[in-house]
Amino acid sequence: MNRNDFQQLAENHLRHAKALLDAELYSGAYYICGYAVECALRKSSRRRVCMTACSTYNVHWKNVEDWSDDSRYDRRVQKDAQDLYSAVSDPVHVVLACIKRYW
Repeated sequence: MNRNDFQQLAENHLRHAKALLDAELYSGAYYICGYAVECALRKSSRRRVCMTACSTYNVHWKNVEDWSDDSRYDRRVQKDAQDLYSAVSDPVHVVLACIKRYW
């Protein structure tokens, strides 16, 4: 898979996270939302710059840092899923928007 494939996966996973959130499937929404960020960072030509810029520049990065691939085993409530989705999804001020600047 190339960088463009991972960028498309990130966009798709964010849509999946929204659908799961709307369906009140909060654990799945939380996990897929974090997975969207992982895909966005994968094969990024400037991955360290993305992470540094976002963590310094973006108050929402903390929500993303708490996610790991082991999150799929955790039970999450609505607030957890909504907070992570909000941290990732805003088109201007949050994590995915920051990462996209370095795609």
